[in-house]
Amino acid sequence: MNLSCADYTFPLLHRGQALDLIRLLELDAVDIGLFGRSTHFPIGDVTAGREVRRELDGRGLTPADVFLQIGTHPADFSVNDPDPATREAGRETFLRALEFTTRLGCRHMTGLPGVNHPAISPESALGLAAEATAWRLETAANAGVRYAVEAHHGSICPDPGSAAAFLRQVPGLTLTLDYGHFLCVGCSNEQVHPLLACASHMHMRCAAHGLLQCAAAANRVDFETIAGFLREQRFQGFLCLEYVWTEWMGCNQVDNVSETILLRDRLSALLDAPPREREGETTP
Repeated sequence: MNLSCADYTFPLLHRGQALDLIRLLELDAVDIGLFGRSTHFPIGDVTAGREVRRELDGRGLTPADVFLQIGTHPADFSVNDPDPATREAGRETFLRALEFTTRLGCRHMTGLPGVNHPAISPESALGLAAEATAWRLETAANAGVRYAVEAHHGSICPDPGSAAAFLRQVPGLTLTLDYGHFLCVGCSNEQVHPLLACASHMHMRCAAHGLLQCAAAANRVDFETIAGFLREQRFQGFLCLEYVWTEWMGCNQVDNVSETILLRDRLSALLDAPPREREGETTP
């Protein structure tokens, strides 16, 4: 397992400065955000993958994930938009983003699962989302890229049960798992833990009931159990330190640099720890 850091953790810095800071934080992998609101990698630059790879290589950074969010908000250009023309535009943007990902030499891509729309029933929204996601999954796989979705607050799968159900609708689909989206609405760690077996990428940050993102002092994410399970399962993906800085859900109330350092050190210690002793077994 390796740690990475999101470039969009530091949106007020220029792109090169953000990458320099990630390396200065002694991290050697980066998650790239292709967002409608991006200040570093706007979606219009999706064909510049090789150029960006040179920027990363020059800093000793490896691309861990490309996170595609086409609209400014999750409902904008969602994969299950009721308008066929909007969905087709989203598919074309996905193809360009996939080209960026392959040129970058990245082997993992994250997208959003879709949202409920007032114009259609929840059943129709779910069906459109599953169809669009299955197409993205297959298209990415054909390009040598693993595609995952981030089940999130406000999406069609806002809780662990609906996230698991969505995965069953799209065989082969995995999660980019962020406990914060579930704990902030009142779910327990124990409710989320079963989803670890379905994760190919992790978004790690402190969170609590009512707080999608918080300082370490208020944290309720059970990082100890998460790290132990991933280690025992020989998880091969990246654990991204994914603090964000945005007004959405109050995610601009913590010091991202300090909290990234604190979580980096905590996770590093947990990942280096020996496997937990199973009941009835002793360590020689």
